Amino acid sequence: MKMEMNDLAHLNIDEVKMICELIESLKHIYPKQNSVGVVSEKTQNEYINEAQRIFRQRKINGNSLSDVVNSTTKKSTFFKRVAALKYYIIWIGSTAAMTLSEKYCEDSLHNIKIAIRDINELHSIINNGLVGTHEKRKSKRTSLKGLPHDWLELICNHNLDSKYRRALLVMCLTGCRPVELVKGVTISLSEDSENNNSLVEFEINGAKLSDTKGQPIRKLSYTYEPSNKLLGALIDATNLIDAKQITIFIESAVNFTTEIKRIGATLWPLHKESVTSYSIRHQIASNFKKYLNGDDVSKALGHASPKTKKSYGSASQSKGKAPEISISASREINQPPLKSDELDNQ
Repeated sequence: MKMEMNDLAHLNIDEVKMICELIESLKHIYPKQNSVGVVSEKTQNEYINEAQRIFRQRKINGNSLSDVVNSTTKKSTFFKRVAALKYYIIWIGSTAAMTLSEKYCEDSLHNIKIAIRDINELHSIINNGLVGTHEKRKSKRTSLKGLPHDWLELICNHNLDSKYRRALLVMCLTGCRPVELVKGVTISLSEDSENNNSLVEFEINGAKLSDTKGQPIRKLSYTYEPSNKLLGALIDATNLIDAKQITIFIESAVNFTTEIKRIGATLWPLHKESVTSYSIRHQIASNFKKYLNGDDVSKALGHASPKTKKSYGSASQSKGKAPEISISASREINQPPLKSDELDNQ
């Protein structure tokens, strides 16, 4: 929030001090300069709705902001609430300050007072962290334990007439997100005459995107091998040899995941955890981690940060042989800055 002091000439000294106090207060929740990230319009709306819900709950129950934010045992929920409040409070406060820079407005002055109060309370919440008993975060990677080595093939072949079979084959080869299948995944078959091979390329329109996060487009290109049963099944199911190119999509990510859970429960009724679409994503990540370099794994999963892949699978959970695959994506992977000792060794 940039503002010149001559923009405030129409305000009295106390009103100017209040705007300055707001700017200083914001440094408590955004201590690093320019640390306010760019978020998508969808995320902005989600943050606003969540923050407004928190404030309504505080008003109805007479609780403190801290009580509402801490009314969960999940760290992920706690941090989501904090992120929503950060965005909402700075949005309300900066909008009010910009309005005051143009003309005096009593409502804007009131909103600045409220924003300062809420920022100070939020600062305390952030410093204290989640209070109370924490629920251990569950990861779908644990659902892979105990599944047979060919479980992806078993899921895809459970019902050869299922309307989801082709989408299942795509997911089991690429690890794409269900929402990316809603957008549509384009599959192309081409011949590599130089190496006398057939290439099957998957083009995925990414999800979970911002100006710096995610991969808008990524491509996974497999060299066809008879031993790759999933790829062979997909070529047959899509008649790709004749069609050369086809786009596979689903109507509902929720219904698709529900069907995967149903198949998993049918095939392995005694399995402790539900098998879902993200179990498949974790399995593919595990397979890639064993055989591909780190940046290619990140690109294949649709990430721009090298850190995000750490949440998905592990090389020790991989199943099957090394795939003949190449990866490309819209964005290069964001490399972390070198530490001082690393710079000295260059």
